[in-house]
Amino acid sequence: MARILIVGLGRLGSRTAELLQEHDLVLCDFDAVERDNLEEQPFYSEDDVGKLKVDAAAEKLRHAETVPEPFTPDLNLDDIDCIVDGTDSLESRMMLNDAAMKSGTPLVIGTGSMEKGMVFPVVGSPCWQCVVKDKVAADDCREGIIPRIADGIASKQAELTEKILNSDTVEKKLILISDTAKNISVSPNPSCDACKGKYTYLSLPFSLKSCNGKLQARLEQIDISSLEGEDLGSAKKVSVGKGTAVVHNHGLVEFSGTSLQDASSFCKELISLQRRA
Repeated sequence: MARILIVGLGRLGSRTAELLQEHDLVLCDFDAVERDNLEEQPFYSEDDVGKLKVDAAAEKLRHAETVPEPFTPDLNLDDIDCIVDGTDSLESRMMLNDAAMKSGTPLVIGTGSMEKGMVFPVVGSPCWQCVVKDKVAADDCREGIIPRIADGIASKQAELTEKILNSDTVEKKLILISDTAKNISVSPNPSCDACKGKYTYLSLPFSLKSCNGKLQARLEQIDISSLEGEDLGSAKKVSVGKGTAVVHNHGLVEFSGTSLQDASSFCKELISLQRRA
């Protein structure tokens, strides 16, 4: 029986787990079920409130074991036949992509917000980083997803997972899901680190997310006095690549018009500067 790792058990991950429950499932999530989850995540019931999502899900599924913690690069993928993305953050999705590329484990990405969704199979190159191409492909700050869109994403993820497990041909296309499904061909990105064997997201010393279409990073407290840029009092506005970043002394960095790669490089430089100070 195939073993499938499902990372994230919110609306998408829990629904995909239901559709794939004939297989051995490894469920990875650190969140507990909250009463506010019940409307958007119908997999759970009032009786599940307060339980870890992995435990509540395992009680409902046929063959499941649990990993009650966030996904980390230390998780052993040797006996995993496919990974399914049920996460809701840019940082986690990029980490999953790197882990899949490094280990050679197929990964089925799924992401959505409100009235649109995307699904993409990572089976070697091109990968999710090639799809993103330094742009933000989903928004961590937008809450909620229309049920029919969520079900469409989960169904397509389950379908692609079954194809991968059956060694069927899987087209490396980005599937856009709204009122209708549309497939877009994806080519390898020559500048993609993961396709070149550089897995930078497996060891990021900061967190990344997308909020209202803009990248944000969270670091530890920052001494902004040595940064060259426009003084905003408790923050400084500096140039980063083709865009800008507002660096707050409490550790928040807000990017505008900046690529994902440039934002990551800037944060690494900022951390190195702080350590030398």
